[in-house]
Amino acid sequence: MAVKKINSTNDKVRFVTLCVITYSEQKKKSVQSTAALFNRYGVTDFLFKFAETEGGLTMSNIIEDIDIFIRNRKNA
Repeated sequence: MAVKKINSTNDKVRFVTLCVITYSEQKKKSVQSTAALFNRYGVTDFLFKFAETEGGLTMSNIIEDIDIFIRNRKNA
């Protein structure tokens, strides 16, 4: 199955939204607390900037990347 390229702003917004919702479900957090966490550590900007690259990964790999990104930001 071909992966649809994520290149328009609308595609990126949909991708980031999907990541927020999926991360919330996986971590058993509210969407609001996940959005606040993403904003606090710059995850939203990271996902938006690298949507095309991250969008080619499995969702579990994206979640892992988000966890690593947050951990690195916390330790910076």
